[in-house]
Amino acid sequence: MAKILQKIEAQLLYPYAVSVVNTHSVKKKFSTLLSRPKTLKQDNYNNEPILLIALFQKGSLRPDILRLLKTAQKKGIYIIGVNTLKLKESEIGHFNCYIERPNFGRDFGSYKEGFIHLNKQKMTYNCPRLLMVNDSVFYSMKGLSKFLNEMIHTETEVLGATENFEIEYHLGSFCISLKNNIINNKILTNYWKQYKLTDVRPRVIKNGEMELSKILKKITTNPKNFKALYSTAAFHFFVKENPETIKVLYETFRTSESVSWPKFNAEQITESIKDKYLPYHETKFRDNIKVNTSEKELNNKFLTASFEELKRYLIRNLVDVTNRNDIENFLDERMIPIATDVFRCGSQIHQNSSILYHMGLPIIKMDILYRGVLNMIDIDKIQDMLPAREQKELFEVLSDRPFGLDTYIGWKRAAFNRGLI
Repeated sequence: MAKILQKIEAQLLYPYAVSVVNTHSVKKKFSTLLSRPKTLKQDNYNNEPILLIALFQKGSLRPDILRLLKTAQKKGIYIIGVNTLKLKESEIGHFNCYIERPNFGRDFGSYKEGFIHLNKQKMTYNCPRLLMVNDSVFYSMKGLSKFLNEMIHTETEVLGATENFEIEYHLGSFCISLKNNIINNKILTNYWKQYKLTDVRPRVIKNGEMELSKILKKITTNPKNFKALYSTAAFHFFVKENPETIKVLYETFRTSESVSWPKFNAEQITESIKDKYLPYHETKFRDNIKVNTSEKELNNKFLTASFEELKRYLIRNLVDVTNRNDIENFLDERMIPIATDVFRCGSQIHQNSSILYHMGLPIIKMDILYRGVLNMIDIDKIQDMLPAREQKELFEVLSDRPFGLDTYIGWKRAAFNRGLI
């Protein structure tokens, strides 16, 4: 009943929430009109690959951001930071070029300022590769050096870290690598000149992240030059080559019920194969057992104990399998397409945080708890995968932003519920 009332309240307050969010954005726009970006540091540029990072950092940089910058420096990458807050002078030394700008327009406002600065300084002409990133993700040292090499030394014209099929296909704008012919394309240059800053999140997603992907895809020389390093296809073939990944996926996959995306759990697996291979799925309990709950609920609770227990149950109950002697391999093969289907749903970087990290992606989205994709149980699983010194760091940055529906009330709750904030 409480959830129904909350939904009704959110529905009634949504028009007001839209008005408040739009008004706040307009006020901020006018309050920053007279403020201009300031370039506080500019080293000579010698045609190195460039890392452009959009920042919202005050005083000192986060430890994980420092890891990223130091690793990039060792690789001879020229680093440009565009920050909407102010850093201490000692922190500015980590950048080759450092710009502070008014806090309006979110990360795409910083990307725009960075690209405009690069063009004014004529740095794009001989830049072999540009990697645009932001601080909305946590950077782990594990795999970071290899990841930067893959993103900087690729021949793919546009390479994102991850992709997203939600609403329409696009690359995650928190990490995209661009080749020289792309960053010098007039269509992309005009896109940045014409991009209108806003603090309204859905507009940034539509006119920023999604529109940028459309532009980048349009100006590549062929479709194969627009892809993600950790794509659905990459996941599929990784699992085929490393079948033990299925166990890791099952045991670390999210348990949060706050989003509707499918999960890789016992229910999803058995539902996917029961019609053909598990016709007696609903009759595994003894006739004399009486419980005060539905059989479906019992089945789910029974099956989610461990991956080994799930496999034992399936092996006992499978029928119509051609090669009964190789039943475990059969199960692994059947689970791979199920896992792939689950992997591609929703936002890949959010949905698959643990398995992407296991595969080698050293970045974790920092709003996974705030958006309700993961809960504290899920966060603990990811923490255990990180190097010891990074576990506390990750927990601190994630717990700073608890699940929005647990904290917001009134119009803010309505705005959060519909993705306005």
